[in-house]
Amino acid sequence: MENYVKQYCFDNENISGYYLSPYVYIVQTEEGLYVGREDDEREVCFRESVDTYVKLFHKLSEGMSETEIYEYLEGHFSERSDEILSLLIGGGIVE
Repeated sequence: MENYVKQYCFDNENISGYYLSPYVYIVQTEEGLYVGREDDEREVCFRESVDTYVKLFHKLSEGMSETEIYEYLEGHFSERSDEILSLLIGGGIVE
């Protein structure tokens, strides 16, 4: 995979969406799914529900509304959905 920055063209329909940051790297190992930012030292390792996170990041690469991301998180992580979204936004993974 080549290094590049994805540019989003915003319009009235996607201006309030959540997106995977173009500066994020994702590496899957036997230990888990490592997600971090190329421009700083922040990194998170998801050791459980790796496939669920992979699907989430694919969806986020195309953009998700606030309703869509909450429905996805609540459907897969129920009581931890707010905590996970805060981690993703605070870690610069989602913008």
